[in-house]
Amino acid sequence: MDWSRLWMREWLRRPNLKDAFFEGYGEVKDSWEGSMQRLLTLNGVGGVVWATEHNDPAFAEESRLLVQRLRSYAAG
Repeated sequence: MDWSRLWMREWLRRPNLKDAFFEGYGEVKDSWEGSMQRLLTLNGVGGVVWATEHNDPAFAEESRLLVQRLRSYAAG
């Protein structure tokens, strides 16, 4: 989950930090990205549902933006 938080927040704003982070991991980045995108998509959709049910519009918007960013990222 720590990596997902980095991906959702810091790395989306500053992709150079993601590249620097994974320099130490080598080949892990390529296999990790697809799995992380799927996990984050589930996390984003679940976040929208939870936030809507709990009247948390700020978190709902953050989750919606996450899903939109993931779709843009996947489209490449």
